[in-house]
Amino acid sequence: MSEKATASGWIIEVITPGRPDTHVVAGARKNAALLGPPSFRYFNVAIGDVTKAVAAVTQQADDPAGTLLIEAKRALTAGEIATLNLKTGEIKPA
Repeated sequence: MSEKATASGWIIEVITPGRPDTHVVAGARKNAALLGPPSFRYFNVAIGDVTKAVAAVTQQADDPAGTLLIEAKRALTAGEIATLNLKTGEIKPA
């Protein structure tokens, strides 16, 4: 008997796209389209509904330009939520 447990929370990934790289390698032309590496942040979210969890992190991220990429990466079980000491609705950096 295999029964899938419902998610009690989510791990949410926030990707900030790379900024234009101003480093010029000797002999290379400067290319404004060349981007530096992106940055990644992760949050543990104690909200069972994936859409609401992503929306909560999006609201907290303060991204007026809309450049961040935000998506759910993995569901968290009730046991994982308890181990992380998260209260219902709480968001903590991972």
